[in-house]
Amino acid sequence: MTYENLRDQVKNINRSIKEKYSEIFSMENLEFRNLIIDKVGQILDLEKMKEDQLKNFGKLITVDGSVNRAGGNYPHYIELYRGLGLGTDNSRLIKNMVYTPILSEEKNQNEDKSKKLLAEIELETAREAVEKFKPQILMMDGGLVRYYIYGKEKLELLISTARENNTEVFGLIKDIKTDIISKALKFSKDFYDREILFGRLKVGEGIFIKNTVNEKFKDYGFSSCFLRTSNYPGAVGIDLVDGTEEKLKKIADLVYTLTPKDSRGVPLLIDIVDKEVKITDDILNKILESELDRQYYERFFISERDKRN
Repeated sequence: MTYENLRDQVKNINRSIKEKYSEIFSMENLEFRNLIIDKVGQILDLEKMKEDQLKNFGKLITVDGSVNRAGGNYPHYIELYRGLGLGTDNSRLIKNMVYTPILSEEKNQNEDKSKKLLAEIELETAREAVEKFKPQILMMDGGLVRYYIYGKEKLELLISTARENNTEVFGLIKDIKTDIISKALKFSKDFYDREILFGRLKVGEGIFIKNTVNEKFKDYGFSSCFLRTSNYPGAVGIDLVDGTEEKLKKIADLVYTLTPKDSRGVPLLIDIVDKEVKITDDILNKILESELDRQYYERFFISERDKRN
């Protein structure tokens, strides 16, 4: 079997990437930094907190969610959702939910339904964790805009509950998809911030975005920053509810402190929760096989592909 045609196509993609991104690849770093400071926001050094400073922050709860699906195409599938809130003091809150379209009156649902259900179980987990454990900090795995889009009412309820309990709420963004820098610097194309920032910041630096150029602030009231927290050259992002500059800097310092230097740039707590909240195929199948009548399982939730395997 030959792969020459595939190799040629990949080489062409490589050339096309070089051409498309030449505008940002060719920019000197000093010029880039000066433009950022002028148009986007301050570049500040982050600080590693000492143990007593971390204690002053109090309890931190990290929340993430996951979903796994068995079956085939719509409507013959079943989904298991899970939300997990895990505290620095080992406090733990888990919420589970099962959904299948065959019992729904809605027709022709798309992937937005799954996104909505996942966002909602994460928000419910977060709100209950705030009520039960009263943490000083709540860290959501992902940006906050997704929750506004897919679970606005539950997000507003979470924010209200957090304010009542003096809990700071922020989202940690591993895969940045905004184009704030591209628009502020008026590049000829709409490059993602992730693409522009790769390798640009030093370890322990953050860009604190001006509210005047931050669409997240204009549309949703979230303050934002980009950070490089480890030896990995990529950046992560933060969305903060009710964020002043001082609060945002403290949260950024906290994220930097909790992130191992040789990691992929996210706090260890995020990785721990991400791993624990996963619903594996093995767990999913065991639950379905033990709790569903065999005839229902085969009739509704075993796809043709599964039968071949």
